[in-house]
Amino acid sequence: KAKEMNTDILVVLDSDGQHEPADIPILLDPIQRNEADFVIGSRFVKGGGSQNMPSYRKLGIKVISAASNLSSNLEIQDTQSGFRAFSKLALERLRFDAEGMELSLEMLEDAHEKKLVIKEVPTVIRYDVPKGSNFTALSHGFTVLAWAALSLSQKKPLLVLGLPGIGLLATGAAMGLNAMTT
Repeated sequence: KAKEMNTDILVVLDSDGQHEPADIPILLDPIQRNEADFVIGSRFVKGGGSQNMPSYRKLGIKVISAASNLSSNLEIQDTQSGFRAFSKLALERLRFDAEGMELSLEMLEDAHEKKLVIKEVPTVIRYDVPKGSNFTALSHGFTVLAWAALSLSQKKPLLVLGLPGIGLLATGAAMGLNAMTT
């Protein structure tokens, strides 16, 4: 719809009340200054924060971000933020194919492949609001991590398949040697 309306900048935020609409100008600024095409409101960059964030959720987001960054080489600290802004160029170039929580990673990879400039800006995400998501932290984490692993296996198959394969080969060889010596 934003493309049809010839939108200059699109801001999206999760509807669960965790994001502060007053932070929208912070997301707009890098796009308005032509410093970025895609801006993420990050709770993990300097100046950002997460009020009352459960430690299991923080760990999960860090794991998902690490897996995503292995695949894309982006070094994004908060790949799961639902507070994002897109320039007109980003809206023209990005695809939005995924329908689930994995869309957050798909957007990042697509933006990177299309040489769009991605920037994170500090924002605070609140966890003291009533739960609005239908996803549990575990189901959300598993869905997104599975997508990240699949993407990583396609881009870096030696890392994803080779290292475990070497580990299994070494284990099998050790077990075989042990069986032969007893």
